[in-house]
Amino acid sequence: MKKLSEKKVFRDPLYGYIEVEHQTIWDLINAKEFQRLKRIKQLGGVNSVFHTAEHSRFSHSLGVYNLAKVVTEKIEDIKNYLSERDKLLLYCASLLHDIGHGPFSHAFESSFGVNHEDISIQIILGNTEVNQILNQVDEKFAQDVADVISKKTNNKVILELVSSQLDLDRLDYLERDAYFTGAKYGEIDVDRIMRTMQVKNDMLVHKYTSVIAIEDYLMSRYNMYWQVYFHPVGRSFELIIEKVYKRIKELYNAGTKFNDVYTPLIKLLNSNENINLYDYLRIDDHVIYNIILESEYFDDPILSDLSSRLIHRRLFKDMVVNSDNQGKVEEIKQLLISKNINLDYYFIEDSLNQLIYAAKYDLDRAANIKLVMANGEIKELKNVSKIINALVDIADKRETRVYYPLDFIK
Repeated sequence: MKKLSEKKVFRDPLYGYIEVEHQTIWDLINAKEFQRLKRIKQLGGVNSVFHTAEHSRFSHSLGVYNLAKVVTEKIEDIKNYLSERDKLLLYCASLLHDIGHGPFSHAFESSFGVNHEDISIQIILGNTEVNQILNQVDEKFAQDVADVISKKTNNKVILELVSSQLDLDRLDYLERDAYFTGAKYGEIDVDRIMRTMQVKNDMLVHKYTSVIAIEDYLMSRYNMYWQVYFHPVGRSFELIIEKVYKRIKELYNAGTKFNDVYTPLIKLLNSNENINLYDYLRIDDHVIYNIILESEYFDDPILSDLSSRLIHRRLFKDMVVNSDNQGKVEEIKQLLISKNINLDYYFIEDSLNQLIYAAKYDLDRAANIKLVMANGEIKELKNVSKIINALVDIADKRETRVYYPLDFIK
């Protein structure tokens, strides 16, 4: 595989220097589809809560690539197991795993019925700079990268490194998101977890002595979801964005005319799930923010109000729904109705759930976390860790909240 005449480096707050030595990786980083990730925030609306959460999917993707490079250089089992082509395949899949993300990703996917992994595969296999670069490796390489992203690859070691319950993606985003939000929940012992990786029976396993670090990792990820990713203020921001998309589509279908600022979004709204890749790649955070800024003064009270709330952080109030406050929830709804408030836009029910560890898979599935014992036997994590075994059934947290404009009913 062609190497650069001189290594390129990126300065990273987590890893120091991230080194690039393969021409293919350097070309991919400079491809326009990958450069777009600089304009996609990693945490979307979470920066409404944690003001320093301004990092991009570009930096996260570089971080995952860096971890892939570390394990192939420092973990002997992986270094010896993977061929040079396999290593490049791992690097490319790690770098490109999030290339299909849209702005405010979860709100975007929900509103437009797209899946970022499907878009990633389209970028890898479509008429793109990324595809042209991958094809220069060999004629099957782009498809092999796509197969890793789509979990169709036969190489379980690469698959588990890229996409499993303990993959390089999660190791980077937990550390990176914790760093940029200032939240301590996501601080994990990445070095320990990676240093105990081994390859047994063509599978990625972890030495049993890493069980405490893995337990801590799973608890940290669980807590990050409830304290950061599912924070009600961040969720309020994303739910309101969904309503902005909904209102624009409703107005457009009713014959309302929009200026050119809205054109990229209008094209997607009318794609009927047959997303045009060129149109999709035109959308980034800046495009959406421009639309929201323009919409604050649009001649529609709902679109204008929702946009103003996003710009000036006048978000919806939230309330956890439980058996004790059903009456209060209904009272809020009736108050909104009495004031002729459109419930489709101003009363939102949001249900979330998160498992600490999914133990439903067979031992040979790539999704499982496997430990190799002192005698060489391979066991699933839940059969070794009393903590995880105890939490598998009870740490399946589900929560429903309603969101509403408190200022409308005061």
